[in-house]
Amino acid sequence: MALPTIVSIRETVGSRKAVLEWSQGAERSSQDRVFLIVTESVVTDLNELISLAGNSSYGDTIPEMGEEYPSDPFSTVHGLQPLEIDGYLTYNMMVRYRNPDPGGQNSDPTENDWVLSSDNAPIQKIVETDTSTNDDGDQIGEDVLNSAGDPFLDPLKETYAYTVINASKWFNSWSLDTQSIRQGATNRTTLTAFGKVFPPRTLRCTQWKTTGKQDVNGGEYYQLQAQFVYRPVRRVQSEDGTIVEDGKNYIEVAGWDRAVIDQGFREQGDEPNRCVPIMTRGGTTQTPFKLNGAGGRAPCGKTWFLVFQTTFDQEMNDWDLPDTWV
Repeated sequence: MALPTIVSIRETVGSRKAVLEWSQGAERSSQDRVFLIVTESVVTDLNELISLAGNSSYGDTIPEMGEEYPSDPFSTVHGLQPLEIDGYLTYNMMVRYRNPDPGGQNSDPTENDWVLSSDNAPIQKIVETDTSTNDDGDQIGEDVLNSAGDPFLDPLKETYAYTVINASKWFNSWSLDTQSIRQGATNRTTLTAFGKVFPPRTLRCTQWKTTGKQDVNGGEYYQLQAQFVYRPVRRVQSEDGTIVEDGKNYIEVAGWDRAVIDQGFREQGDEPNRCVPIMTRGGTTQTPFKLNGAGGRAPCGKTWFLVFQTTFDQEMNDWDLPDTWV
């Protein structure tokens, strides 16, 4: 039976995974990718979906058997597994890669290099600037403000993709205490790792775990699986900013810090440390007023942002992460 009409094929964002495994005295690396297939009618024989490999007519191309992994030319496709998922006329194609003969591996797996791969993490964030560009590619868009020059109460949001770094390595010991203080941490100081320089609080460890103890050549070893998400430093227009461009003031905000508009229902009163409700002609305000960074009302069209560090940080330079993209 012929395949039904294919609507689209897209690689699932965030599906790429790299894994280290030890088998018969040698280390093997394997990777997975997942592709979402949408059809116009039900597929009765899932194995027929394998025939779509190599076809670029429907969007992203499902790799063929033997094709190299994007970031690891030594790993090739060794299996295609079609799967039915919870969704009408949608199917997954699991693409499995393996490095059958990595070569140069050591009997002690801790002496082997890090295995790295990259991915993307979709994150929704507030749009602060129109991204229009001129013919030269320069950004010319204005700040996203209403006609009075104020940010919208219900701000515009867009989905962005941040860089994800997956890192695996073998160790001969494991500490739950280390896991608890590293998982979720951001870099406290400037960090050089993975072939890049990361300013403070732009790289966050979102995963630091082990697959458990394994016996290898008479020794006991643990495989670390770590994941990091990179958010670059960004500029936010704020009246107290010391960076001035085209007559506007900006502040720089670390990637994992939060910048929020200074606004509220109360303002600083005549007495120190005493706030009073903001009054309008109709009485106490029912909507927040923008503040000036010091507790007073902001002039019309002026905005102050307050910056907060919402993640804990650690000195990642002590983590012995690879300096280069090995």
